[in-house]
Amino acid sequence: MMPFFPNCTIELYDYTENEEYDVYGEPIVSYNLIGEYVCDFQTLSNRDSQLMFGKILNDTFKLFLDFEVPITDKMMIKKKGENNTYMLIGSPQKYDHFLKHQEVTVQKTRKPWQI
Repeated sequence: MMPFFPNCTIELYDYTENEEYDVYGEPIVSYNLIGEYVCDFQTLSNRDSQLMFGKILNDTFKLFLDFEVPITDKMMIKKKGENNTYMLIGSPQKYDHFLKHQEVTVQKTRKPWQI
């Protein structure tokens, strides 16, 4: 059961390190599509941003997802039909009570990742 008001579909991409390395010795990272999920995608309010980060951030959002969505802190998120990518800030907060759901705080990346 999805609580709240779903307003968009997101694509979840899982983080994978390849066995190849770039010129700096860092592993080459790729993201594989896990699936598409419906969520409630909301702008983080100035008050919440001030409480969480100590300053107001413009490109920060809060997602409300179904409890069973397999999301982890290393995943990348993309809104379906858009080029912008979003990375998770912190870990997903799971609420296992009457309205089972997850809350995730995400931030828009400065440059869209090539997924």
